Amino acid sequence: MCGIAGVISRYADRERFSKGLSQISYRGPDETGIFESALGDMKIFLGVNRLSIIDVECGKQPVFSEDKKVVVVFNGEIYNFLGLREKLEHKHVFVSRSDSEVIPHLWEDYSKDMLDKLDGMFAIALYDREKEILFLARDPFGEKPLYYSFGPNFFAFSSEPKVLFHITSLSPQPDFQALQEYLFFGFIPSPLSAFSGIKKLPAGYFLILDIKRWRLDVERYFYIRKLEKINNSRFALEVLDYEFRQSVKRRLISDVPLGIFLSGGIDSSSVVAVASEFTKPKTFSISFSESSYDESEFSREVADFFGTEHTEFKMEQKDMLSVIPEIFDKLDEPFADSSILPTYILSKLTRTKVKVALSGDGGDELFGGYPTYISHIPAEILKYIFPQSFIKFLSSLSRFIPASFEYLSFDFKVKRFLSGLLYNLPQRHYFWMRYFSPEEINFIIRYSTTEKHFASGVLNDFYNESYIFDFFSRPMYLDMKIYLQDDILFKTDRASSFCSLEVRTPFLTKSIANIVFSLNFFQKVKPFYTLDGLKFLLRRMMKDKLPGKILRRKKQGFAVPISFWILEYKDIFYEKIMNLCRYLRKFGVLSEEYQKFMLKEFENHVQKRENNSRKIFAIFSLSYWFERWIKI
Repeated sequence: MCGIAGVISRYADRERFSKGLSQISYRGPDETGIFESALGDMKIFLGVNRLSIIDVECGKQPVFSEDKKVVVVFNGEIYNFLGLREKLEHKHVFVSRSDSEVIPHLWEDYSKDMLDKLDGMFAIALYDREKEILFLARDPFGEKPLYYSFGPNFFAFSSEPKVLFHITSLSPQPDFQALQEYLFFGFIPSPLSAFSGIKKLPAGYFLILDIKRWRLDVERYFYIRKLEKINNSRFALEVLDYEFRQSVKRRLISDVPLGIFLSGGIDSSSVVAVASEFTKPKTFSISFSESSYDESEFSREVADFFGTEHTEFKMEQKDMLSVIPEIFDKLDEPFADSSILPTYILSKLTRTKVKVALSGDGGDELFGGYPTYISHIPAEILKYIFPQSFIKFLSSLSRFIPASFEYLSFDFKVKRFLSGLLYNLPQRHYFWMRYFSPEEINFIIRYSTTEKHFASGVLNDFYNESYIFDFFSRPMYLDMKIYLQDDILFKTDRASSFCSLEVRTPFLTKSIANIVFSLNFFQKVKPFYTLDGLKFLLRRMMKDKLPGKILRRKKQGFAVPISFWILEYKDIFYEKIMNLCRYLRKFGVLSEEYQKFMLKEFENHVQKRENNSRKIFAIFSLSYWFERWIKI
């Protein structure tokens, strides 16, 4: 893991660029490398903060081709670099054992087609001095972030937006369309960012800047595709088992200490099971005093079963609350998923013992781990049987169900399910996962109507291309392209990078994704099984490798008791609700209904009439972001 940045401008200078790069020094505290050049009256800087994992002593960046005409800075890991290097050594001379050095040589031989040959997580920036182009690329699933800004007189990029305000003339200004998206999703979907003038390069895309013509082209290079040869579950299981074992084995390659995040769920337990075939892994988990959020019983069982060197960190409420400023002061986009708090703590404590950790991220989206996937079946049946008027009536009755503050409580599930029945599949899927409804968003930010946007934009774009898959697999595809990239992987990247820890995800390979999506929904999920219907395919694959208790357990999720915290620290959350008024009013987008609406939501929560913790924490995060980054 590293932090990278670059700028092309007449007005760039080394001191300013170096200061900007230092803003993300935590991503790579081991060493800093800067390349400087000129092209006509334009100055070019590429920089990297390196976290040394492979070839600690000699794997410095930037890396070059033999003739120095190709320059690369790179964040991530190329897991198949040994095989690639073996093929390249017939034509090229290597000066290190690092994975990054294969990139300039691949570019010389294959140009942009080199991306098809990489198995890894990466954000790549490459300057071809002969062709006078800058090439940026992001890995197929979005494990490593990459932001950029393009203007008439400059181009700049970085692993995080904050750097761009130091290396360009940009000043932090909110993008209110993106913030409306945030209030719906709880994160900002690519290619938008929270800041006006800054975009994310989406997962599976590359960008080419023709410097001489000053022209920018952004193209997609990776699509999940169906494999014709994968035509039955038995054959798919054999291929998946092989690919997963190879993936874990490659991700164990490291010249520094390595461990595994272990929650006790089937995803992380599967990683531990396969890793145990090659090494005796170190495993790490955290436990909570609030029982409905605690999974430590299961993580201990897996650790004991495989005889891992296990470390469990006991977390109290005060520990969680104390890290909020540590995270939110560095987090330069609002983010409403409160599981970033335990992920950060786990990363911070894990970093005291190892420098690299493997995780089970991606297992839910690939193999069907979320209950919402199954919920679409009764939703379609009810929509077919009952008129919309009756469904609206049922939804109105659900408000009389007593509120519970337990994690994924019965009332939460029922209310969410009924509220989404009025929509078609793509909107319904994210309506179930939403923080605020489109109508409620208009009660907060009066920027533009969200009703039209809710039915279009990124959601419909990916849904339209999901038609090659069967009907009930389409929500899984949406999550692969939206939720996984901009929530799960964003969370893991930021929480770990703030602690200078690299996290690797064995489930996320192109081959595994293609195999799984070649099967229909009912080959991956058995909706009418009582305990193990979700991720049925993965459970079959791990049947003889995991304890029965782990194979049969229901999904729990990595959550924290925000609902209880709001009750205990209501003054803090109330203050953030009111502070947001000031910023929205200053920019002329404050809705007249905001104060009345949010205070009612807050009061209903405090009086335990409704569990509005998700909404309140989303506002808390947005308010904190305005206070930290936007000057008024």
